Amino acid sequence: MDTLTPKKTIFELMQRDFAFPLKDRLHIVAETEKYKWREDESVWKQKKDKAPLQYEAYFDGEFVCFFGTQMTELEAYCEVLKGIRELYKSGKIHWNKELYEFDKKPVEEIVLDAPDSPEDYILTEVVKKHAKKSGKKVKLQKRFKNVTAN
Repeated sequence: MDTLTPKKTIFELMQRDFAFPLKDRLHIVAETEKYKWREDESVWKQKKDKAPLQYEAYFDGEFVCFFGTQMTELEAYCEVLKGIRELYKSGKIHWNKELYEFDKKPVEEIVLDAPDSPEDYILTEVVKKHAKKSGKKVKLQKRFKNVTAN
């Protein structure tokens, strides 16, 4: 892995395989940027090129994994994917950002607009499934188009 661009390389590989933009969701931080190199020996060694650079990956603020320049691009990419998969399976992250709101809201019933397209129908079914796991009910309401009087 090129020691100057592992963040960019991993980010580009990830974005190629995900259907939604990762710009605000996937963050990769070098340990030399995050920690004070004079206070931590391992970071000091990285800063002085005596040890491979180490990185931390975060998805929606949740820690995903560590990877370093001693790994190949494929190894680092697989490590990040495995970490994201485990976070998803454990329910700590969601693909659809709107689902985080259901985790925060203490409501018993969620009101959604009735779907009027196949995409909306799929999203509604995903929300229903997630709400059921959370012990919440979903109520569908009809959409009204804005009509202006002449």
